[in-house]
Amino acid sequence: LANGHCMSSCGWTRTLKSTLDADVDWTASIEPIYGATELPAGINLTLDLSSFTLAGRAQQEIEVTADVSAAPFDTWAFAQVVFTDEIQRICKQARACRFITAPTQQWL
Repeated sequence: LANGHCMSSCGWTRTLKSTLDADVDWTASIEPIYGATELPAGINLTLDLSSFTLAGRAQQEIEVTADVSAAPFDTWAFAQVVFTDEIQRICKQARACRFITAPTQQWL
């Protein structure tokens, strides 16, 4: 998501689409980019949904809003929106999960 002309506030709407048949509970968060320890100074990023259930094969819109009114002028700021499903969240908190990847199916 980017907007080189965002002077005060701007927003984006994105549509997420499930590729699974089952419902999945998700959390969404705004986090510093990889390698950074905090969000950029002077910007406030918000999500309209911090958690949601995405039904199998369904779609969900999510809106991201950036208030950059206190950000330095003529400077790019970076952050990331992170989506975590329920299993990943529980494993991250417990720090005790091991994921085994099944062989990939190939369709001809």
